[in-house]
Amino acid sequence: MNNPAQPQSPRIEINSRGEIAFLADPTTPNGSSYVAGPSELPLIDSGESNQVNGYTAVFIAYKVMGNDASYRDWISFQPAGMEGEFIHEGEHLRIVKQIKSDRERITVSIEILHKVEVSEIEIEELALSLPVNNDYSPWRFNQRYLYDHKVYEHLYPGGTNGYQLVEKLNGASPVLYCIPLAGTRFEHASRYPGTIDLVRPGIKNHSWPGSSYLFLHAKGYLTRNGFKPLWENQEITSAVLAGGQSASYQIGLGFIPNKEAIREIMLDNREILMAALPALSGPAAMRFELSAVGTGELTLTDHPMVEVYKEESTADGKTWSISFLEAGTHTLRVVNDNGKSAQIVFRITEDLEGLLEIRASFIMDKQVLQQDGHVLNGAILPYTINGFDDMAGEGLYVKEESIWGNGSYEGGITDAIFAAEKNVRFPNERQIRQLEDYIDRYVRRYLQNPETNEVIWWCDGFSTTRAYNYMHVANLYYSMYQIGKLYELTRKASAEYLKLAYETLIKMYEVSRPLDLIAGLMGGQRIFEIMNALGREDWAEPFYTLMMKVRQQGSLLFQGDVPYGSECAYDNTGYECVAYFSHFFNEATCSREIVDVMLAARGNQPIWWWNGSDIRWWDAGVDFAETCHHYTSSLNSTALMLHIRQGTLQPTPAILSAIYGGLLGAAAKIHPDGRASMSYCWQQESSNYGDHTCTGDAGLSLFGMLLGLRSFAYLQSDAQNIGFLCEIEGLDSKTVWVITPYQAVGRNVSWYCGWNSKICDLDLNAGFIRQVKISHSNKLQMLIVPMTGLKCGTELTLRLPKRVKQVLVDGLSTRFANVSDKEWRVTLPTEENQREICVEIEMDE
Repeated sequence: MNNPAQPQSPRIEINSRGEIAFLADPTTPNGSSYVAGPSELPLIDSGESNQVNGYTAVFIAYKVMGNDASYRDWISFQPAGMEGEFIHEGEHLRIVKQIKSDRERITVSIEILHKVEVSEIEIEELALSLPVNNDYSPWRFNQRYLYDHKVYEHLYPGGTNGYQLVEKLNGASPVLYCIPLAGTRFEHASRYPGTIDLVRPGIKNHSWPGSSYLFLHAKGYLTRNGFKPLWENQEITSAVLAGGQSASYQIGLGFIPNKEAIREIMLDNREILMAALPALSGPAAMRFELSAVGTGELTLTDHPMVEVYKEESTADGKTWSISFLEAGTHTLRVVNDNGKSAQIVFRITEDLEGLLEIRASFIMDKQVLQQDGHVLNGAILPYTINGFDDMAGEGLYVKEESIWGNGSYEGGITDAIFAAEKNVRFPNERQIRQLEDYIDRYVRRYLQNPETNEVIWWCDGFSTTRAYNYMHVANLYYSMYQIGKLYELTRKASAEYLKLAYETLIKMYEVSRPLDLIAGLMGGQRIFEIMNALGREDWAEPFYTLMMKVRQQGSLLFQGDVPYGSECAYDNTGYECVAYFSHFFNEATCSREIVDVMLAARGNQPIWWWNGSDIRWWDAGVDFAETCHHYTSSLNSTALMLHIRQGTLQPTPAILSAIYGGLLGAAAKIHPDGRASMSYCWQQESSNYGDHTCTGDAGLSLFGMLLGLRSFAYLQSDAQNIGFLCEIEGLDSKTVWVITPYQAVGRNVSWYCGWNSKICDLDLNAGFIRQVKISHSNKLQMLIVPMTGLKCGTELTLRLPKRVKQVLVDGLSTRFANVSDKEWRVTLPTEENQREICVEIEMDE
């Protein structure tokens, strides 16, 4: 009988300076390194101004107490007598470093001895260099190699429960972890000086997110630079050593199957882990489910802005049902009776519908240039409160020759598509008139040639070949088509806007750069909605013409080895569109791959700015510091939700939190006055620190949020039910459930049935679903509030796993249509001023 396979030791190479120069998964013989040595990152030991030290290199800053002498430097180690042991002999300190590897873990130990008997020293800074294999610049034209061999890093400087996770771009297993052991703390994170600069020797374009170091003691670093802890009441330390005393530090590295498996590693290390559902952003009135797991008696410390509704013990910890009393950033902490603690950081907003309304009003009232005779008169332009690009001060960024300042690119036009899409859901007649004025005065006069439909990129030599620009304009027209169709509030007939959307896409396909059609377009999911609208209007020739163009794009897209590229060396912009194309064309392999790729790019750390945020580091203007909750986070969330709803991605609470974190993180960047920030930067070393001062492309982020937001109920017979933007009540011993969606997102409701792994969808064209009652039986009941002023019928689309047999509306049998596989549509007869409709569905047994 064969013995079961034993864990293999990681493949590791250690250089003569005591740095890890190569570290790979032992199960992949020819696998590439997860960490960066000189071959992965030539800047290591390069002598350049932005050079990087090797993995686990040690930086120390200390002062001698009493005489103000201080020392700051990277430690130079020499090999000692034993294998894997290195030593540094300094004037005051002897530092010994050991690197040991076994089948379970690599352990790096550092012991610092204060040699001088007559004085004390204070170690104010102690940091480890942790560069990973994330230089993407050489691989622009070999995307398969890029995604198979290069990595992301997900940092969490969370004290004793902090970590660094290193994951392949393609999301393939395993994931490398680096954690503190034996009381060591990860207190702060930073990027190397110079590695986030706009101009970086040896690095092309924006193809490198920089290299990190993690502080084990950060007090001196924060004090010296005037920085704050990353969150409220974060513990930041130094260490004081008397003569002859020593301090010990230890980190562990190993491989785990996926990011979520870090939970078990940390629990084995007797740490506390915190999480929250549905996300770490959301409106104050929303109910959050907070959980903590760990040893000992766990206690949620009091917080003046938190109301606790329920506390329950679980097998490995506790849960709390909470809401917040005020908007703002709030840090919650759990402690145990052994002195351990953990924290979680939320950003809470005002009511979602009100927030969207004030944002749209700000755009239409404060971001439209009103200057007769100016070439940009009537344009929606970015607004900044403290300068942007080469503009100083506060106000509209007006500069025709700028990539941002003329309202094209991803600047003003994307604010317009958000405002239009907001008015599809929450119509405001004044804003709709202003949007039509914008189209007449700017889009059809300046941005798009009304005779040829070419969309002009004025800052790039009057180029008309960038497909992304066409997609923005087509999306604007399609939202205006919906407004006209639903409410008849547009001056132009709705059909005119649909025609403009169609003609814009056709021109895009005629003139687009080839590279744009072998990558995804942001907002490209709407191509299929526009095509379906042509069919529903019975426009046969336009429908089939666009269908042929889409099929041609699909053939180009899937001929490529990895269709995830863009106009840049690396980008995650195209993932959303690729995901929708792979679903439409039933490209199963690509669907699986793109889901893994999207999940790999986003964080799940217990801090709002990383929760559901894609890794991005460009477009913010002044440097390449991380830009959290940039527009791809919400757009890619819509694609992940598509695959959940279609049954090709199994939902879990962690995945749903990553999706809703990406969606609600967009709203977390709207400020009380209606201004929005294009991104959030956690790095105080960057002048972009905090909420970005410019609106930039925030509209694209909010547009993606509107496309993706829906109520989602995660139902289980034998465990806790979880409501994402809805509340759930279990009846009859959990055989009947009542789902109450939040009104702002009640047009779209989905639920996952854990007992049969089925997904169900309800979608309204207008109005909202106030309540859904479901059970294990073959019946379904919902209460629907129709939209006041709706000019067409209220349409309900159902995607259900069983055949619909009968539909009753207010007790009367009503006709329904089977429009595709497992999809039915009902037009609800409504009377003027009708307040609520009861719809009952009977399905096959």
